[in-house]
Amino acid sequence: MLIVMTDLRNFRDRTVNVLVVKLSSLGDVIHATGALRAIRRALPLARIALAVEGRWRDVVCQNPNVDLVIESSSQQRLSFSY
Repeated sequence: MLIVMTDLRNFRDRTVNVLVVKLSSLGDVIHATGALRAIRRALPLARIALAVEGRWRDVVCQNPNVDLVIESSSQQRLSFSY
């Protein structure tokens, strides 16, 4: 399911799955934390998963806005059945 920003208010009281993919550099992973916080505020019941390269796992595993960290690589395909 793709949620368009204008539709977020319709999902506020629902449990939805959100997958954020940030595989590349450490800077990109850190910059994604602001977006993760905004998603959590907009969708407090959401299950938020973050896919990162394994080397960045320790950077995000304690983030309170992430429910699940998925280790992947830019060469590996991700499944939507997380």
